[in-house]
Amino acid sequence: MGWTMFIPQKALFHARVEGYDAFVSSPFGILAIDTEADAVAVGLSSTARSRNDPMDSVYLETSIVSHAAAWPSSVAEVAVLQDQAKRWFVEQRRLYDVVTSQLVIDEAGMGDRDAAGRRLALLDGILVLPVNPDAETVADEIVRRSMMPASARIDALHVAAAALAGVQYLLTLNCKHIANAHELPRLYRLLESLGLGGLLICTPIEFLGGGDDEP
Repeated sequence: MGWTMFIPQKALFHARVEGYDAFVSSPFGILAIDTEADAVAVGLSSTARSRNDPMDSVYLETSIVSHAAAWPSSVAEVAVLQDQAKRWFVEQRRLYDVVTSQLVIDEAGMGDRDAAGRRLALLDGILVLPVNPDAETVADEIVRRSMMPASARIDALHVAAAALAGVQYLLTLNCKHIANAHELPRLYRLLESLGLGGLLICTPIEFLGGGDDEP
């Protein structure tokens, strides 16, 4: 494949597509892409992107896949979250450059074989971010500052992976440790101080909107 990464996060794809240069936003760094086939392979094509219409990127955390792939729960509160996760896949996924990490692949593959198979099927075809060695350092800092407990270090690693990749949104249903409103302001300040600002941690309902709250 004819592309090379030059610098990290929040840069541009520099692509030669069908004989002309196109510049579009990317969270993965500057890539020099030699062919249309290469462009498609990294999620960029002349028909799917333009200079003025780049897609934002979304990092899928494990709880989204777990809820979306699960059989409907008899617990009403859980069933609502499952429905929101499933609707996000149906209604929103195509609107974003969706990425994940090997952490999510590993977690999704655990447990019951049938359930794991459903989770992994949802992840099929989604770009897996390369491992960034700095993720360990960022996660350690999140835990050290008591924004997440040591027992939830893997959740801190999800945040670190998404922030280091420069994605716009981390999508999660883990509101205990990741989308915790009490800790998010401190977490965002930490990421900003590390030069990793710009990440928004969201739940599916924030994308879906609509419902009874509409006038």
